[in-house]
Amino acid sequence: MATFYIAEFAAVAVPNAGMGAAPIVDEQSLLAEQTVTVSTEQDSSALNAGTRIVRLVSDTACHYKFAASPTATTSLQYLPANVIEYKGVPASSGYKISVIAHS
Repeated sequence: MATFYIAEFAAVAVPNAGMGAAPIVDEQSLLAEQTVTVSTEQDSSALNAGTRIVRLVSDTACHYKFAASPTATTSLQYLPANVIEYKGVPASSGYKISVIAHS
């Protein structure tokens, strides 16, 4: 069974901000983790109100969409298998993530 993994974080850390370092996820701020089966279009549960960034990875190629009522299609954002992607989340958005397998 192919799986899309979502890790929700409340904070981003900026190490050595004066040195131009890129922000990184504050692993201590992990709020929740969820999985979604990747096949036909499926939605995650709503993200936590405190979620500000998510880490996404799938063990199969897929497409996804963020929204309050998302519907993923194969013409939307593509995520190759086993590639980690980070996305910012608007405050208290109630967003879900919809996923569909790449065809």
